[in-house]
Amino acid sequence: MSIIPLDVKSLCVMYQGAEVLSQIDLVVNAGDYIGIVGPNGSGKTTLVRAVLGLLPLASGQVVLFGKEQQEFKDWKKIGYLPQRITHLDQRFPANVDEVVAAGLIASRPYPKEMTSSDRDRVADILKDLGIADLRTRMIGRLSGGQQQRVLLARALVHAPELLFLDEPTTALDPATREMFYVLLQKINKTQKTTILFVSHDPVTMGKYASKLLYLDKKVVFFGSFDNFCHSPDMTRYFGAGQHLICHRHG
Repeated sequence: MSIIPLDVKSLCVMYQGAEVLSQIDLVVNAGDYIGIVGPNGSGKTTLVRAVLGLLPLASGQVVLFGKEQQEFKDWKKIGYLPQRITHLDQRFPANVDEVVAAGLIASRPYPKEMTSSDRDRVADILKDLGIADLRTRMIGRLSGGQQQRVLLARALVHAPELLFLDEPTTALDPATREMFYVLLQKINKTQKTTILFVSHDPVTMGKYASKLLYLDKKVVFFGSFDNFCHSPDMTRYFGAGQHLICHRHG
């Protein structure tokens, strides 16, 4: 029986004295692909950052691969692509190869040496993401979309079992965005990588993700997109908005 990658129990997060997440309960099973959606300010990024230990919990519990968050040490099992960097100095002293390789060797003890198999792995992931031709380019001189693909490669290169992505497609053109979604779906299905994808677009998440988590400071809905579209509770909550989401998906 596989270990549950993520179990969140009664999680609450406070910001400047206000509760921004309230009593979040969430079990993520191995192989899930979960789209986290909700309005602006609903706590989507806050949830991811709290789960990763980047924000303090007011109360509740986060369990990663069977370990309490504060006891969890095996971070190489987890990949994280945060919201896009808004500015990266053109003089940033690293090329694409070096940035992606850092995702392999960052957690290793010194000396952090690259092996031939490491170099092959970096080359393979750059090819998979369609950016092999950028490998010697300085990351600060790339477009926003190119930078985002490089950072995704860095998050994927060590083959994490659990991958968090926080609105990673905002800087991508439509064709690249579609390629991005297809690639993640392939990784989820073939490598059994568990994915949590923060998005403002429930329609796209309904197309690609196996489950939808709708947040509005608390869990409003968690389940399949089909159940979302046929839920009387969601009809009462969203009104005409639910019909529009489901109609666009169809």
